Amino acid sequence: MSGTVQIHGHPISQPTRSLISFCDLSLIPYAFLEVDIKNFGFLSPDFTKLNPFQTIPTIVHEDYTLWESGAIVTYLAETFDVDNQWYPKDLKTRARINSYLHWHHEGTRLPLHGYIRPKFTLPKYYAGPELSADAEVPLRIRFEGFFETLKWMIRDTGFVARTQEPSVADIFVYSEVAQSWFINYDLGEFKEVKEWFDLIGSIKEVSQAHEGLAKAVNDF
Repeated sequence: MSGTVQIHGHPISQPTRSLISFCDLSLIPYAFLEVDIKNFGFLSPDFTKLNPFQTIPTIVHEDYTLWESGAIVTYLAETFDVDNQWYPKDLKTRARINSYLHWHHEGTRLPLHGYIRPKFTLPKYYAGPELSADAEVPLRIRFEGFFETLKWMIRDTGFVARTQEPSVADIFVYSEVAQSWFINYDLGEFKEVKEWFDLIGSIKEVSQAHEGLAKAVNDF
């Protein structure tokens, strides 16, 4: 199967950036269609026809639609016969990566997005209420605690899925951590994490996928 993939998403969406990075690194042809998230474009009738769960990214490939970035990566890898360091065909290595992708939402997005969304995105992007000091404390503790977890995750091999090279798992985590640019969070306290973050961010395709986020941060 071939053909260009339509990616419906937005530059400030972490999983959208992860998916774009993966497609660029794996030479998967795609067209990016920006969803107007500020005006809740993901709730529109047209978008809901593509994805009844109303989330981004969502892809359209020929007559097939799919959502959830981890599932999309697997689908695209199998469809476009991907076999590279980012998502190798070696069964055991791919299983390690899949293991992380299944854990990603609860293990990474929950502590990071769970803090940055009420701290920044809701009040600054959607004019929602400011996060109260009392409500912020447990969210901040869980947010900062994640970086201790990440230190442990990369301890053995230097990479998230404990692979010998960076994989799409590292990209998924990088995209989430990069969201902390909105709150100007300094990773300097976590030396190993900062080194890992700078390494993944130095990959050309990853850096390019995050240009839209960097612009949004500067605008705010």
